[in-house]
Amino acid sequence: WDLTTGGCTRVLTGHQASICSLVATDEIIVSTSFDGSSKVWSWTGRAEQSLLGHQGHVCGLSLQEGDERKCWTGADDGLVKLWDMDTAACLETLPQQGGSVWCVKAEAAELLTGCTDASVRLFDPRSSQEIAHLLGHREAVAGLVSDEDK
Repeated sequence: WDLTTGGCTRVLTGHQASICSLVATDEIIVSTSFDGSSKVWSWTGRAEQSLLGHQGHVCGLSLQEGDERKCWTGADDGLVKLWDMDTAACLETLPQQGGSVWCVKAEAAELLTGCTDASVRLFDPRSSQEIAHLLGHREAVAGLVSDEDK
């Protein structure tokens, strides 16, 4: 969208259902969808890669801080996956979470996941080891923000 004119400047065509999440860098756009896929797009609107491997809709999405050619996704299958966006290869699959994974937040030294079982899990993205299982929410966790400096 052109925020000055309110006009549509580009349409990314390729998903078969609603888009859940978007992230962008100066080079690419990444989307997740209810169709069970994630896609990597060029800013010209060309689909560069399809990231396939989840069951159910894919909602959680975060670029890996320090390596923006990799991204993490989370989905209805309760899995969290790390992708190489240049090759569309799944590099890592974390153990199944307690419910659908609705949000993912990747920092250099921590990976957070939010699930429909009302939990947040903290992982070390370098080793994929779970560090903490945080309980206390009463409903599904649909968004995450972290502050590594505190």
